[in-house]
Amino acid sequence: MKIGFASIYSYRPQPEHLAYLAKLLQSSGHTVKFLTCDASVSKCYIQLLREQGKLRECPKCVLGGLRSYTTSGIHRISAKSKAGLPEQVLDELCASSSYTLARTETKEDRDSQLAVTLKRSLYEPVDILVGSTLEWIREEGLEGIICFNGRMDLPRGITYACERLEIPYITSERHWLGHGLQLIPNANCLSLKERERFNREYADKPLTNEQASLAGKLAAQRFLRKNELEWRLYNITATKTSWPIGGTGMKVLILPSSKNEFDGHKEWTAEWDDYTIAIDHLLGIMDLSPSRCILRCHPNWAEKIGKRDGFSSERHYTNWAARRNIFCIGSRETADTYDLINEADLIIVNGSTTGIEAALLGKRVICLGHATYQGAGLCIQVTKSTDWNALSQSKHHDHELVARRALRHLYTEACRFPQYVKFVRARTTTRYNYYEGADPERIVKIFESGSLTTDDSIYGADLRGEDEVIEKIFARKWAELVNWREKPMELRRFPVNRRAGLRSLDSIREMYSKGDK
Repeated sequence: MKIGFASIYSYRPQPEHLAYLAKLLQSSGHTVKFLTCDASVSKCYIQLLREQGKLRECPKCVLGGLRSYTTSGIHRISAKSKAGLPEQVLDELCASSSYTLARTETKEDRDSQLAVTLKRSLYEPVDILVGSTLEWIREEGLEGIICFNGRMDLPRGITYACERLEIPYITSERHWLGHGLQLIPNANCLSLKERERFNREYADKPLTNEQASLAGKLAAQRFLRKNELEWRLYNITATKTSWPIGGTGMKVLILPSSKNEFDGHKEWTAEWDDYTIAIDHLLGIMDLSPSRCILRCHPNWAEKIGKRDGFSSERHYTNWAARRNIFCIGSRETADTYDLINEADLIIVNGSTTGIEAALLGKRVICLGHATYQGAGLCIQVTKSTDWNALSQSKHHDHELVARRALRHLYTEACRFPQYVKFVRARTTTRYNYYEGADPERIVKIFESGSLTTDDSIYGADLRGEDEVIEKIFARKWAELVNWREKPMELRRFPVNRRAGLRSLDSIREMYSKGDK
């Protein structure tokens, strides 16, 4: 099979992951080709994110990209290869990048001059990417493409070209929990279809004791804020917090997250454009008093992605809370969100992973949007008006079942959904070890079937394998859970290195900011 690889951006460790997959496929006799940008376009997401020009950003991207792993089979993007796409198509292809760059939260943000200007500045580069990718695929006779991300401007141009020519593609990302690779067939890195399929398949399948222990360790790492293989850690200096408002009635904790990264993605689109509309409706249906609600602004809003923080998101939610007389805790405050979850009777989210943490504690969770854990049965999910009837389930809340499903989801997310978990092991967020034994034909099967198979289809015969871990979670014995040790693997290393003379590059890059930080 002739397979093309394209990273475009040299976010660590993405080029290395693609180099690993290319080497794996070559070892099985497949032909691999590469597409690089090599500073061929005038603007891109990285330049706009860091507000730097080509002279500052392009050399780093070229040096850290696929050329540092190989010099053969490389096709360079040509600024002359324009696809001539209509503005409507370019607008769709550039939307996700512009919304993330502008940190949009509302329709007004998306229609702002800033977002529109950012979007339009990417039209020509994306048109060039599509034209060059179409040319590359035709010239090389490629039968499938593996590319990084597929959501942002230039990678989205690559996947669009695949769609135009009706050839399969796979998007690759580092998995958010660390080990293995997130590979998604014929969709970008945000796609929920395969995740939801896995969640539904394993939601009611008990874990073995070893599986439950691993998931319990991952849970404990989050509650102890030791989940160091995740890209971003939040509120690591959190201070012990008690429920700050008095009165009687149900304690409601509202934990919104930003929508800009998912904005415009069809699989993440809820019926309401503004999540506060859904929260208002929920409070009314359940007859919940705003005076018993706490809004905890997401700590991410206090952090910068590139040069911009989440001021727009925080302003939108705090203004809404003020109008409703809802107690608000700002994004920069160090109040411990886990302490608040512990005391809350109901947690409202719109898709954040905090829904998993709350469910692990057996809490009642209502998710007013799409989420990576949809289908796992750990919350009540409402994304459209016809879903409100599902709220009746909250009267029959089974805290133990919710916790078990959250634990199973965490295992599914860590060990069933990502590919090559045993063979691609994260040491840090950007450094990986690779091991022999991975089956390269799995990639071919993904191309052919358009779906994933799991690394681990084993499950327990009954609940006993989970019982001890669930008891420790309910007792908040995080130290015991986090100290569990996985059996060491005895596999030979599968070397994936940059070319001679460039192998110190990653050590040097460790001194600089990572990705979008």
